[in-house]
Amino acid sequence: MEHKFRLSPKNPKSWGTFDNSFPLGNGKLGAMVMAQLGGGMDFISLNQDSLWHGPAQDRNNPDAIKYYKKIRELLKNGEVDEADKLCYMAMTSMPKYFGAYEPMGKMHMYFIHDDNITGLMKELDLQNGVATMDYKAGDLSIHREYFVSRPDNVFAIKITADKPELDVFFNVMRRPCENGTEILDNNILCMSNQCGVDGVKFTCSWSAKTDGEFSRIGDFIGCKNASEIIIYLTADTSFYTEDYKASAIKQLTDAMAKDYDTIKSAHVADFSALFHRSAIDFGTQNTALTTDRLENLRNGGDDPGFAELIFNYGKYLLISSSRPGCQPANLQGIWCDKFAPEWECNYTININLQINYWIAEIAGLSECHEPFFDLLERMVPNGERTARTMYGCDGFMAHHCTNLWGDTAIEGNSFPSSVWPVGGAWLCKHLWDRYLYTQDKEFLEKRAFPILKKAALFFSQYLDEAEDGCLVTGPSLSPENVYITDKGREGRHCMAPEMDNQIVRCLFRAVLGAYDVLGCHDDQYELFRTVHSKLRPTRINQYGSIMEWDKDYVERDPGHRHISPLFALHPDYEITPDLTPELAEACDKTIQRRLEYAAVASDRAAGSFQGWNGAWLSCCYSRLEQGENAMQTLLNIWRNPKALTDTLLNKYPVFQIDGNFGMAAAVAEMVISSDEYCVKLLPALPKLLKDGSFRGLCTRGGNVFDAEWKDGKLTKASFTARANGTCHIKAKGVTGADAPFELDGDFITITTEAGKTYHLCF
Repeated sequence: MEHKFRLSPKNPKSWGTFDNSFPLGNGKLGAMVMAQLGGGMDFISLNQDSLWHGPAQDRNNPDAIKYYKKIRELLKNGEVDEADKLCYMAMTSMPKYFGAYEPMGKMHMYFIHDDNITGLMKELDLQNGVATMDYKAGDLSIHREYFVSRPDNVFAIKITADKPELDVFFNVMRRPCENGTEILDNNILCMSNQCGVDGVKFTCSWSAKTDGEFSRIGDFIGCKNASEIIIYLTADTSFYTEDYKASAIKQLTDAMAKDYDTIKSAHVADFSALFHRSAIDFGTQNTALTTDRLENLRNGGDDPGFAELIFNYGKYLLISSSRPGCQPANLQGIWCDKFAPEWECNYTININLQINYWIAEIAGLSECHEPFFDLLERMVPNGERTARTMYGCDGFMAHHCTNLWGDTAIEGNSFPSSVWPVGGAWLCKHLWDRYLYTQDKEFLEKRAFPILKKAALFFSQYLDEAEDGCLVTGPSLSPENVYITDKGREGRHCMAPEMDNQIVRCLFRAVLGAYDVLGCHDDQYELFRTVHSKLRPTRINQYGSIMEWDKDYVERDPGHRHISPLFALHPDYEITPDLTPELAEACDKTIQRRLEYAAVASDRAAGSFQGWNGAWLSCCYSRLEQGENAMQTLLNIWRNPKALTDTLLNKYPVFQIDGNFGMAAAVAEMVISSDEYCVKLLPALPKLLKDGSFRGLCTRGGNVFDAEWKDGKLTKASFTARANGTCHIKAKGVTGADAPFELDGDFITITTEAGKTYHLCF
């Protein structure tokens, strides 16, 4: 099956905007292909993944260590105003901000042809990573093709026409602080620049070849009387390569020496191999134009295949923005056109960076997860410095956001989210998950375990003993939420917000699990066991919901966009309907309360769960095995004209790619879910998706599953084991397997051998 977006010409003017463009990338190079037709100027927004403003800095506030324990006492005594003030003064970083991720520039392309445009079609082939545009300008048929090659690290454009009448000229510019374009031999142009004082330096180089007339005038390249024009652009930076200019130019000259079809074939083979690792099929082949499908959904229509498209788009975006040796996907992947983007287009680690990678392992894209771990390893020495400087503790920790340099200080630009000591601990969950999915003991021993131990060591020294004898964090907060004190004042900071309790429990469960797998119990193992036993359990508040703060406060915004106290439900799995039904019910009530108030709340309070938070909410519903609610939550996003652009980028209120990744993960969660103990097949299947299949979806425990279902009932299911072990599966209607098994209702247990495939019976 081909997986394409096909856009109609109903509103071609919108295609010239950044948010309605097609994103292309190879992990390092990113391009947003915009199209303004009719003899005007086209833009292609260009990015390189390591272009961050300014240098690495030590921003840790040296006064934190003098005051954080005093802040604890103020919070315990109910003096929240004074605690908040001291947090701002003594805890937030110096300077308050780190530099933003920056665009590399824009390619400006001028097409001189008839303004009478007909037959317009714009497509993005998800499985091959190639964008195309076809149209007629007068009687001239034109085909444009764009892709960014990973094997050759080059952005390639090919323009062809049915007659030698193409007239195109173009250049590349960067604003502000343009350093100018250098003209080299062999018709190569390059632009070198720097991202602020002491920031990353880069060179972007480009050229073209044609069967028509080639010219270079000023910093423009022109091609006239042509039936074929091929443009190549490359880039490199001082972050990756000392002689980045020579590297960029060599990549370009190597590409120019190759045949275009050779470069394209290598790109397609590389991209499609990853894309086809996994697949979901909901039994319908809807070949309608994407804009028509959106219109149908927004008019209340159904489209089961749209869920499949969203899953595939999430895979596509991850493959395009996160490859081994590159940087992880930031708030906009690698597609940013602003020099002062929202939230610095950074790595926000109180949900946003993590949600970008929720599909990496389940979709069989472990390679795409690698940049996440590279960044985490880069953060560790900085986090050790932050732990010592701010808290006087050993080990590793990080707060709520980071950047290219792995910054771990407390950023000062978003006070209700900044003083939050568990960001690094949440990142560590991905280390443990990588092992659980792949059963890769070498990764666990050499990369994951050392970081898990350092994170656990920090908390073993940092945690404070509460009146009930539990060990708790603080000062901290529930990300971006605010409560009302007994005195009627707004409070931000507290001891032991519930999300902290859940994340720290998750961390210690992971490090103890790693000890058991590796069989290397040392003195720290006993320390960590003791700490784990004293961590505060989840509590239920006056509304029957999960208690969000250390006390049963009333929240300022009951419909708040973050659902932080549900971390233990998703992305963790400490709370499940099977094992902890009372807490699962409290999670359900938490969601009900959020939605009830979000429906009438101000934009400041909650928005309406139309972005990453809606995707997270859908995942939580799936964990509660409420398929209809999980599906409706996604439909609410898809049917909102403000939430999805014509090219399906999530934009509520601004483009953030975590919404796209989160929606893809939410689709997967409806058909398969797993934890350390059990795999659930079709745990939250809605009626809309009653027929379908999936292939190559991976689970914790190291198994790769295929399944088919009809009218909501499984008809086939099999899995291949990656390691020797035991696979415990919950599959409604299962009666046995083609190997020795134990059956208990809908639960079947099979002892597995690495490399073997097992089939379930229904």
